[in-house]
Amino acid sequence: MKVLSYHQSVSNEILAIKDRVRCFVSHWGEDGRYKEAILRAVIRRFIPSRYGVGSGFVVKYAPSENKQVASKQIDIIIYDLDYPVIFQDGDFVIVTPDAVIGIISVKTNLENQNAVSVIRESTENSKII
Repeated sequence: MKVLSYHQSVSNEILAIKDRVRCFVSHWGEDGRYKEAILRAVIRRFIPSRYGVGSGFVVKYAPSENKQVASKQIDIIIYDLDYPVIFQDGDFVIVTPDAVIGIISVKTNLENQNAVSVIRESTENSKII
């Protein structure tokens, strides 16, 4: 099937470029940001143009606490462009919960991460959204 071959080639493309930064530097933070940028670019190619893709935060007013609350940093936020963006600078965005379509936490190797804390952070971000 040609569609399956196409998606396999996209997957192979991602695998081929994911470690390019490591050829030059061993700074794990920048390596991670590069991988997030690759994934954001791939997502943009496949989603409708009415959605934006960025990295950043979700903010809202919490009446029960009488204050503004913000999510933890989110690696990838997919958001509806029909809603206002609170702040944007390049791929960095701050949006409100009603704009959010989905969030993704990017981890190169979950075995090197604390899986429980990754899930806990995603859960906390989901509660704000």
